Amino acid sequence: MQDRDRDQFSQRRGDLPSLFVPFGSTRGRAAFQDWSDMVADVFDTSVPATDVDDFQFGFEAWNLGALLIAKTQSAGQYFQRGVSTINRSTTDHYLIQIYETGSCSGTAGGKEIDFAAGDIWIMDMTGEISTRTSDFKNTNIVIPRDMLDPLVADPLGLHGARLDRRSPHGRILGDHLLALAREAPQIRQSEAAELSQATVQLVAACVGPSLDGAAPARQGLSVSLLRNIRKFIQVHLSDQGLGPDIICQNFNISRSALYRLFEPFGGIAHYVRDRRLRRCLRQIASSHFRSQLVSEIAYRCGFTNDASFSRAFRRQFGISPSEVRAMADAHRLAIVNASDDGSPSAPILSNWLQMLAKDDID
Repeated sequence: MQDRDRDQFSQRRGDLPSLFVPFGSTRGRAAFQDWSDMVADVFDTSVPATDVDDFQFGFEAWNLGALLIAKTQSAGQYFQRGVSTINRSTTDHYLIQIYETGSCSGTAGGKEIDFAAGDIWIMDMTGEISTRTSDFKNTNIVIPRDMLDPLVADPLGLHGARLDRRSPHGRILGDHLLALAREAPQIRQSEAAELSQATVQLVAACVGPSLDGAAPARQGLSVSLLRNIRKFIQVHLSDQGLGPDIICQNFNISRSALYRLFEPFGGIAHYVRDRRLRRCLRQIASSHFRSQLVSEIAYRCGFTNDASFSRAFRRQFGISPSEVRAMADAHRLAIVNASDDGSPSAPILSNWLQMLAKDDID
């Protein structure tokens, strides 16, 4: 980063943790590699071979503690979030974007999506996505699942949801997101919690009406019951006896009804195991649990057999628990040893995204 750019940025920033990469500070293959590394926890990216030598991007981000705000300017490219990306990532949040210029089209969770400048769209980071963009500028907000899910009647309908730029709800939320990003350099940490809560509530209020017709289309799926059961599972993940019997008893439903509810997630057993494995992943990678054995973490997360846990972990993430810990140690060392030339952007952004899931590592 040029000293002049850094000085100008320092003069206008508040005291929120922030990142800044000026547009055009690098160009070509080096720029694309920097960009790819930075967003690797969210997307795999690619550009046509004929365009990579001219690739440029700019990035600003602010960490409000409870959520993240980011502004991006970039050349057109392909974004992919497939099974391998989802499994290697420790992020389990919602990404909300508004394109200020440019457009985006593709698929999200198997359905076609098409967004123009001014439209707002939502991505569930547990869902698959494949898109292509033109050259663009956009504003992004990352919200932890546990902040938004309780406020929305149909969380399963959020992935790929679109708010039209011409609708009242789209205009209101779009204006707020752009204003929040514009004012982020001036926000103090003492103000961040209230602004974060107000933003999430506004997102829920504006997105909710766009999903009114989604729940009946889900063949009678009770989203309220599903939401409550998912909360129950999250609270009781460490209970080694957690299973269909306990859930059915607590919610007074039949096994067949429970199985229907969790069919979109691959079944109740798959869902519980997935939640446990993701909690293990976060704790193994977290400095808070560095002194604990992997076997201790696994046991606390509900696993009773070391060998079966290790097999399930590798199947899920394509890497062993010990390799995750080694990578996390290297990641923290990269942050500690980062220089002042802008290079730490990728590891710091990754760390921010992981720490938004703090409910899983407390």
